[in-house]
Amino acid sequence: MILDNPRFRARRLVYLTPVLLIGLPTFAFAQDRGDPAAIQERIDQEIDGIITELDLNEDEAEVTRTVLEHSAQERIEAMREMRSGGARPDRQLMRERMEEIDLTTEELLAEFLSEEKMQAFRTYREQRRAEARAQRGQRQRQGQGGGP
Repeated sequence: MILDNPRFRARRLVYLTPVLLIGLPTFAFAQDRGDPAAIQERIDQEIDGIITELDLNEDEAEVTRTVLEHSAQERIEAMREMRSGGARPDRQLMRERMEEIDLTTEELLAEFLSEEKMQAFRTYREQRRAEARAQRGQRQRQGQGGGP
């Protein structure tokens, strides 16, 4: 099994401990800020969607789930840290942090997934981000009285 592979364990410690995050949409945290169970449910649903969409085998799914779960938790923690001072977080700093996390996560996944599956992952992630942006835009328009 891949997770028992010493190479994976060593890399997991190096990569997962510091900063691992994936392009999971940040709306999971924003919408359920006060409910950890709801946040975890959204994360699980997103990971399940990725595994299904990429048609991963058992070993690939296990590695991917491990990486993405740790990544999601790191993303949540990073957002909490940036919001902890009470002041509004610096958007540019937050964007840079999330991009850094995404890159690290993608590098780790690329070690275990084929190029074809990595391309499918990137496509899936971009589609989900576009959907999240559209939903945010719709909520903003509705909040301003411009909704349907």
